[in-house]
Amino acid sequence: MQCPYCDHPKAHKHDRTSKGNQRFKCPQCGKTFTETLNTIYYRRQVTAEEVETILQSHAEGWRFASESPSLWNGGQSASSHQ
Repeated sequence: MQCPYCDHPKAHKHDRTSKGNQRFKCPQCGKTFTETLNTIYYRRQVTAEEVETILQSHAEGWRFASESPSLWNGGQSASSHQ
């Protein structure tokens, strides 16, 4: 994997994050990073699937979290909670 900081071509695997993602370390600059650096998934506390659901809901026109049944209230529609 190429280092995103110094462009060294051979960063090495270096442990895992607390969420289980692979961490890499550059032998040239010594910095560590994950594959998600510089992506919308970097340092997110939600899964990739949850991000995709949020983006899909937005694309479909959901305006408020309470309107999106599949993500925010266990798959039940907002009207079933009344």
